[in-house]
Amino acid sequence: MKTIKITTLAAGIVAATLMFTSCKKDRTCTCSSTSTTIGGGSTSTGNPDNSVQTLTKVSKKDASTICVSTTDVSTNTYSGNVYTTTTTKTCTLK
Repeated sequence: MKTIKITTLAAGIVAATLMFTSCKKDRTCTCSSTSTTIGGGSTSTGNPDNSVQTLTKVSKKDASTICVSTTDVSTNTYSGNVYTTTTTKTCTLK
């Protein structure tokens, strides 16, 4: 009898854990993006670009693969000067 209670309790805990980890609901991804360009003897930083994206009926795991922070670096040459632009996007999932 004690074994059946323990088995039932364990099964209930596993079921509850699976239910909460795969919970699909609306989630919000908020990102801020900034670009900085260095070259030609100067540095310029663009105004931050903020965005909000609503992810509809997704699990937290799936949402975290969509809502990601990134850093991109590109290099270009204009009139003999080399310009390097670094764009950083920082995102948070709520």
